[in-house]
Amino acid sequence: MGCIFEDPFGVYFEDEAHSSDEEIRLNLIGLSSRYGLLYVTFTYNDGGIRLITAWRAEEWAIKEYENYKR
Repeated sequence: MGCIFEDPFGVYFEDEAHSSDEEIRLNLIGLSSRYGLLYVTFTYNDGGIRLITAWRAEEWAIKEYENYKR
């Protein structure tokens, strides 16, 4: 596995606070082989993925990811 979007244990959920009728934003907590556990906000755009922001997962996101893997 390399890309965070290939993580079979990735946790996806909608970013309701920043989504609109024109653009649905999604959040992903997942593992990247290069950067470790990340929290990524993205949207689908013109047949591809547009990254909005990404950072190393904070404590709450790490717990969410670990709970999902169980």
